[in-house]
Amino acid sequence: MNTAADLILILMAFLLAVVTVIAVTFRERHPAEKVDATDVDASRAADKRVMVVALGSISAGIALTLIAGAIMLGSFCAYAQDVPFPFHPTLSSR
Repeated sequence: MNTAADLILILMAFLLAVVTVIAVTFRERHPAEKVDATDVDASRAADKRVMVVALGSISAGIALTLIAGAIMLGSFCAYAQDVPFPFHPTLSSR
């Protein structure tokens, strides 16, 4: 696959993580509204479920950023081998 296709797949995975967090948040909000205000345990359980998904998505976002950076770095290195950098003394003498 080329760099553009790789980055599009990473963007789609990132959007999937964001949509998952939004869906879980809305799904947990509706039952939480029906729970009695004095039921602290049920409220905490709902909050924990949302936080686990949110923190998992943050971790996934960090991993996707690192993968995208590695793809871009690899693409840049492949490009830099073919095209010399004009300010580098050893590369510009080719």
